[in-house]
Amino acid sequence: MRLLLLCVGGAPPTGAPCQALHRHGFIGMEKEVVDLISAWIKNPAP
Repeated sequence: MRLLLLCVGGAPPTGAPCQALHRHGFIGMEKEVVDLISAWIKNPAP
């Protein structure tokens, strides 16, 4: 099974690449992303 979640939005990156405040950090939308991932873990439906 494969799953693709696309999360669009957030704030512009402010830190160094590959750090928490750059594109990998889901800046400004951390709660939404964590909620999506948590929901999938609890119910991994395709």
